[in-house]
Amino acid sequence: MSWAAAWSFATRIGPWIIIAGLAAALLLTRAKLTEVRLEAKVEAADAKLGAAQSALANERRTGAAIATYAERTAALQPLIVRSTDTVTRYAETPAGRAPCAAPDRVLGIDQLDAALWSTASPASGRGGALPAHASAAPGGR
Repeated sequence: MSWAAAWSFATRIGPWIIIAGLAAALLLTRAKLTEVRLEAKVEAADAKLGAAQSALANERRTGAAIATYAERTAALQPLIVRSTDTVTRYAETPAGRAPCAAPDRVLGIDQLDAALWSTASPASGRGGALPAHASAAPGGR
């Protein structure tokens, strides 16, 4: 084969080789694009999963905090006696058996109150001391 024949053959088949190379490059590019898209979808799904797990953990912490707050609030509720049976049942619990002030201590508190009120000095000013009872009329009027 001569140079001229080889050149003639190369010029006829050359464009087809270039077209085949471009087609192969196009197929490889499309495959890479598909791979990148799938990776992006996986990353987005992972991000959503992480956000959902964080939200779940926050909801659990919130629920635990609400339960703790409800328990503490319930413990602070005053005990309202509505019946003798309630008093009897409460007296059987450890909290109901808590020692109260002895009668002589209560009497001592009453005596201290009486002593303080009897020795109270009148307030300085025009009206004098306030009356012991709110219903009594104030002095000086």
